[in-house]
Amino acid sequence: MKDRQPDASTRRTVVKSLAVAFAATLTGTGAERVAALAPPPPVAFRIGVLLPGDSVYPKLAERYLGGLNLALTAPSLRETALVVRTASGRPGELEKAAGALLDEGVHLLIALGDGTQGSLGALAEQRHIPLIVSELGGLMPRAERRNAFVFSNSLQLWQSEWALGAWSAQHLGRRVQVVTSLLESGYDLPYAFGSGFSAAGGTVVGTSLTDDFRRQAQTDVVLAHTRDLRPDHIHLISSDLASLTYLKVHQRGGAGPLTPVSTSGLAVAEGLQVSSTAAGRHSALSWASDLNTEQNRSFIKGYQRATGQSAEAVAALGHETGSWVLGALNKVAGQTEHTQAWLSALASARFHSPRGEIQVDSQTQRAQAPIYLRRSSVLLGRPSHHFVSVLRPPPAVHPALQSLTETPRSGWSGLYLHA
Repeated sequence: MKDRQPDASTRRTVVKSLAVAFAATLTGTGAERVAALAPPPPVAFRIGVLLPGDSVYPKLAERYLGGLNLALTAPSLRETALVVRTASGRPGELEKAAGALLDEGVHLLIALGDGTQGSLGALAEQRHIPLIVSELGGLMPRAERRNAFVFSNSLQLWQSEWALGAWSAQHLGRRVQVVTSLLESGYDLPYAFGSGFSAAGGTVVGTSLTDDFRRQAQTDVVLAHTRDLRPDHIHLISSDLASLTYLKVHQRGGAGPLTPVSTSGLAVAEGLQVSSTAAGRHSALSWASDLNTEQNRSFIKGYQRATGQSAEAVAALGHETGSWVLGALNKVAGQTEHTQAWLSALASARFHSPRGEIQVDSQTQRAQAPIYLRRSSVLLGRPSHHFVSVLRPPPAVHPALQSLTETPRSGWSGLYLHA
């Protein structure tokens, strides 16, 4: 898909003005500025977008919306508007915000947040409105009733952890210490990495947990644990910027002889802070900043031009979601009132996105992307994640996966990376 320069078309004006209104709510410019915006002209296709109102991942919602908005500036069959609302992860808030969007007459609902299918799926089915849930992927799917109106895509964090674990056991050594933040410890990422590592013949010799990497005493405990365990390598699972403190101390030899470190896909807040300690770290995710495809190159240039920011994984996920919707609209020639054809177009989609070739599994209605091994470095003062190879995803059926999906999760009940 080629990005176009800004123009004065009605649809572009609507999308742009609504995006500005949303940005105003995030930057605190006040209701007066939002209210002062001229009401948009009527449009034929309205997309409701439900974004997290609070998150420990800075600018999560803005970056996703930026990628989504960029995709929707491409030519389409109908005039399209985004109607954006935010909601916290508190009980009932998501349903309330989604209901308000549906009451505004949206034709499709998009929600950003792990595990929202359960709370929003019944509402989508009741209203006969398709729902696309974009997830980061911190939770492995449990037994779910198939809902013809619910679709999803994901950064595939847990699958990436499994794949990186299997690769690490073969290339970085058979003994690993897992270091995880308190936030990530309650989700499925440590379990997924350990399962992949064990499946490839490795052994997790220890897991170290800290609730605040900035506290010297806690970092010292983790480093002492490393000295005692003497692992072949360390795997850090943390989206907390404070984990940079731990990496810097480790880099200075705080744990004894320097041990290789791999990181989770969103470690040290992907793309948000420069760290010289990022150089040389292996990670895995379903997007790499230097993925050499026409779609990714076009996305990166267009996102930089539109937002003034460097592209990153969450923005790529938003862009992909917009491309998915537009492709399905084209397939039904814009006739979304033919419900079965509209749902079938979403469920059978296959297209190219900044993350690579995307195929929707017709049974689970989940979009699947490749998983990439990446090596991080600092380029022009910003972290960059360089493509190394495509990793094998976890198997569809595996005893370690089956045992987890059949039992209750003993971790956090909140949405991943929400405050």
